[in-house]
Amino acid sequence: MIFDNLPSRRKKIENGTLYPDIYQYDEVSQKLRNIIVRLFDQSYAKNFSHQIHTLICDEHGLFQLYKLEENACSFSMNYFGDIANFICLFKNEQLEIFLDLLTIIFHFFRIHDQKILQELNQRMLENGFGYQFENDTLIRIDSLPMHKNVVKPTLELLQDSRFENANVEYRQAFDDCNHRRYEEMFVNLCKSAESTIKIICDINKFELPKSSTLSSLTETLKNNNFLPNYSTESLNGLAKVLNTIGNIRNNNGGHGTGVEKRKIDQSFITYAMHSTASTLLFLLQRQKEWESK
Repeated sequence: MIFDNLPSRRKKIENGTLYPDIYQYDEVSQKLRNIIVRLFDQSYAKNFSHQIHTLICDEHGLFQLYKLEENACSFSMNYFGDIANFICLFKNEQLEIFLDLLTIIFHFFRIHDQKILQELNQRMLENGFGYQFENDTLIRIDSLPMHKNVVKPTLELLQDSRFENANVEYRQAFDDCNHRRYEEMFVNLCKSAESTIKIICDINKFELPKSSTLSSLTETLKNNNFLPNYSTESLNGLAKVLNTIGNIRNNNGGHGTGVEKRKIDQSFITYAMHSTASTLLFLLQRQKEWESK
């Protein structure tokens, strides 16, 4: 439970230092590890420690998560104890296992412990760990305002069952990003944009072009007045954003690497994620407006 009237929290809130300016993605502070274990221990989800342990060990081919050593935490070697020891003591090279474990724990929180889920999301932000759990997906955040105002509303709108395929592709892109499968991430971002436009065309009975590229799909929306004609510059900007995502996909994920291994800079990853989120949010909000007419 979070008490905002604690002197230490009030001071941070008043000074504007409750949230860090820079988030970490490859390191988890000991403070946050302890908080995760304590929240898990307080939760109803703890009763599912066996299932959680089985899911994560099966996924990574493990018998147990952490082998007890002399300096291990003083938890008994049961399912909860093994999970707690791993969270407290895992090494940075085991981050992928930790992220998968965190996703599974969050999944059980979502079902049984919504308040604890909300608190852990809050604690991760305050401790500079750049992930949030939204609608059963662990999302990497590069900017808190961008996440709250764009990414989160996009995920909520994609819950519409008609956009199921686009939703799956967009969430898969986040999973690819979390596991550093960046080429696959670009592919799924582009797929989610293409699928969203195709679904909009199907809902509104717009005839799809023979070549379903992002450019031609955007042109179809314009030709059917789905996109307003009073702002040509904005429409061209949207098309350029969509085409840029496609170009990034083609150059970084659509072709073989050859002999030299490709390195994708973080700036391109962040740009593609944020551009896709903004574009999807615009299209989904536009569809709601179109249906309300």
